Amino acid sequence: SDQPGLCGVRVGLEPWKAQVEKLFKHLHERYQCHYEVDPCMLQSLLQRSTLGSEDVRGGLQVVVCQGDITKEWADALVNSANQDLDHAGGVAAALSQAGGPEVQRASIDLVRQIGRVPTGTVVETTGGKLPCMMLLHAVGPVGGGVGGNERPLLEKTVKAALVLAETLELQTLAMPCISSGIFSVPLKVCSEAIVSAVKDFGREQRILTKVTLIDVSGCPGVPHGW
Repeated sequence: SDQPGLCGVRVGLEPWKAQVEKLFKHLHERYQCHYEVDPCMLQSLLQRSTLGSEDVRGGLQVVVCQGDITKEWADALVNSANQDLDHAGGVAAALSQAGGPEVQRASIDLVRQIGRVPTGTVVETTGGKLPCMMLLHAVGPVGGGVGGNERPLLEKTVKAALVLAETLELQTLAMPCISSGIFSVPLKVCSEAIVSAVKDFGREQRILTKVTLIDVSGCPGVPHGW
């Protein structure tokens, strides 16, 4: 049936699946991709994915779903942040509010120590009350402000988040569609850049075993996401 697609347009589920599988072409032996557009089935899907640890041996498990990232259980959640780590809108505001005042407080303290966070860079802070060990603040490009280099800069940002998660020896990571909201990078550019970065990262065996890509349209106060 006609469902809201995860690229921001209304498409049939089968054509959408075909598009995603095309992006993962030739790498199926190293990936297990799940597709879920019904939020009511999300919890069951994630429980099966978490409990089925034997299913992810030999490759990176990629889960694509719609949901509220502030309620996602993972070792780390990725925040779509600005250079000042001022979590005033979009996904950043939702995560900051759910995590409590310590999230913004820790972010302010970090900027005081290291200065503004450059585009393409990822830093970590406490996740506060969020269901994660830590929050990774990824500063993606602003649409129209990087001389047409939105895609390579976004790929760099996502790879930095994945590498940081690996360095911190995390096993599970959840991220929204970075730069697609307030930063106004087209959803198609964002989705292709993020999938490309995940593909490149997953070419080798990693400590990180599961990456969840979340359409945050179900997240309170956030217009759209993945």
